[in-house]
Amino acid sequence: MPSIESLSHAADAVRHRDRDRYATAVFAPAVERERLLALYAFNAEIAAIAESVREPVAGLIRMQWWADALAGIRDPEEITGHPIASRLLPVLAERGIGADTLEPLLEARRADLDPQGFADVVSLEAYADATSGLLSAVAARLLDPGAEAEIPARMVGTAFALVGLMRAVPHRRAMGRPVFVLEADRRSTAMVRQVCERAAMLLAGARLHRVSRAALPALLPAVIASAHLRTLARAGWDPFDPRVTRPRPMPVQLALHALFGRF
Repeated sequence: MPSIESLSHAADAVRHRDRDRYATAVFAPAVERERLLALYAFNAEIAAIAESVREPVAGLIRMQWWADALAGIRDPEEITGHPIASRLLPVLAERGIGADTLEPLLEARRADLDPQGFADVVSLEAYADATSGLLSAVAARLLDPGAEAEIPARMVGTAFALVGLMRAVPHRRAMGRPVFVLEADRRSTAMVRQVCERAAMLLAGARLHRVSRAALPALLPAVIASAHLRTLARAGWDPFDPRVTRPRPMPVQLALHALFGRF
């Protein structure tokens, strides 16, 4: 795996908060990598809000700050002094990505402040698409603006989130934030299997597309998601099986996929 001797603030934030995406981002060339990590650092900060505030209103205020920053209506000195916003906004401007592009992600993340969970698989997938799916599509555009990688990247990102949410069932249950409103039994294996099968379909569909090597790092999360799907299947779709939540560093597999241009 490539190494980064001196980590930027964005790189360090992603390495600590979102190790899977960090592990895929390092396969991008240096300049593009920093663009990608600025985007992922923004996502990591937004994703962490729900678990870092005691009251939903505090989380809404922090998300509104980001909405205003993306729309260009915050004080420039605030942006300059923010280690992530000060890097992200120029990156988005370089690629012509406006505030409206990322607004659905912020809107979906506001749902994180509601501890009730999702009503069904359809609403769960809509959330996964608006958050991780959109993030991956924007990542592909940052890496290779002229390529047609946004559609498969969005499919990969959505699948990656669905698998991640299933692996997070025990953690969310312990935090009083179940994935679904109605979780009839402790292990919820039938629902987990349904969601995972949908994720597998999205990954299979994404792999029907040809993707440029430049955009490839945005789709490498598919390698990680597929590995977790295999583990979940071996565990009988039981999210409480210790094998499911065990970290899976995959430097060799990711390196081989990047080398051969596959995801």
